Amino acid sequence: MDRGPTDLFAEQPSLFAGLGASHYIPPQAKGLPGIVPRRGGLGGMPLGNLFFAIFPSAAAIERIHELAVHECHVHALAGYFIGLERLHMSIAPLLTFPGEVAPRLYIDAGIYLGNRIQMNPFMITLDHTANFQGRSGRSPYVMTAGAGREGAIKLSTLLAMELRRVGVKFSASSVNPHVTMLYDRKRPPPCGVDPVSWLVTDFALVHSHVGESRYDILQRWTLGG
Repeated sequence: MDRGPTDLFAEQPSLFAGLGASHYIPPQAKGLPGIVPRRGGLGGMPLGNLFFAIFPSAAAIERIHELAVHECHVHALAGYFIGLERLHMSIAPLLTFPGEVAPRLYIDAGIYLGNRIQMNPFMITLDHTANFQGRSGRSPYVMTAGAGREGAIKLSTLLAMELRRVGVKFSASSVNPHVTMLYDRKRPPPCGVDPVSWLVTDFALVHSHVGESRYDILQRWTLGG
């Protein structure tokens, strides 16, 4: 998916110049001490993700959490809940990288590309539960979108077109709009649920600290603004 931070703009010199960003220099090239193993990440090493996402409204977050609690009681789940502030719908990836600090070049690229998106707000509705294939025996238990999913896919498609400009390959056809509620070893059967709807008025560039249950919102964009 990715060609690496040092040649991300190798074929886009004018775009790189327009960003006004410095080339990313790996920590080892700076003579900095090595990464200390820690909890989370990959094999105890810090790991980060940069991605674009939609966040539900406050009312939708409350409804999603209520449904997650209800599903735990109904199916005797004892898994890991997603923190309310991290409930989101991923719409496009940008980079997975080692370490605590996101490469500045990619952050600037993500902000530049996000600035280019022109789209109106749209309604979206989550109305089914489903399970996805997980890691380490824990599967994501999610709510999937019915009505309004076309809006999320359109936003993914616009971002995919911009990402290709800088060599990041991502196909919006792989997107299944959803919000992960929790992770569990059990895999309850998919079913219809009372719909949860909200008006999507913005999207964000997010830095996820993998394994640490922590997100940093790096930039938000208002749709139709």
